[in-house]
Amino acid sequence: MEEEDGFHATMRCTKAVALWSRLREIWDLPKENTLTNSGKEWALHALSRLNSNMRIKVMLIWWRVWHLRNNIIFGDGKCGIKNSVEFLRNYLLTLTDIKDGREDVDVKGKKPVSELILTKEKKHHFVKPSKWIPPDTGWQCMNVDASYVQNTREASWGAIIRDAQGQVISTAWALIQNCANTEAAEAMACWEGYKTCSNGDQFKAGRGI
Repeated sequence: MEEEDGFHATMRCTKAVALWSRLREIWDLPKENTLTNSGKEWALHALSRLNSNMRIKVMLIWWRVWHLRNNIIFGDGKCGIKNSVEFLRNYLLTLTDIKDGREDVDVKGKKPVSELILTKEKKHHFVKPSKWIPPDTGWQCMNVDASYVQNTREASWGAIIRDAQGQVISTAWALIQNCANTEAAEAMACWEGYKTCSNGDQFKAGRGI
């Protein structure tokens, strides 16, 4: 029987195999025989052989597979493969839009699922993004936002604090389990972002990223 190590958890477990299989249908991913258990640093060796685009996808899958594992061990075990595929599609599409400077980025995860199909042939037309507005000298600006997946009631939040020169002072992020709705996720983003990042400094109110 194969040892239940990190490789087994992310590549060989039942849900891991199922997620990899479904995503191979829509994403350009490395062949199975290139992701092998070559030793303690197998993950670093595997990533070093991939291009940047494929490397991001592989790391997203590993991240989601670990979430599925934790859901089985510590949760109700109901987080499924279909919802995970939709979640990763949405997540990657948002990351791609932000990276390439698309103005109408769906950072809140509210775009219909039918619009989230990111295929190998999909192309984007981008426009220049809006500019971040810095706070006044002596102030720091905290921007927060959240994403919500209705089918799984999963959410995530992120926060970043920058000074008047745009230098990053602090960042924070986390997942939210059993979230009620989008509004609750956004409220949690504001509260948790402030609690995690705040160190008593003065803040100027920030907009959602």
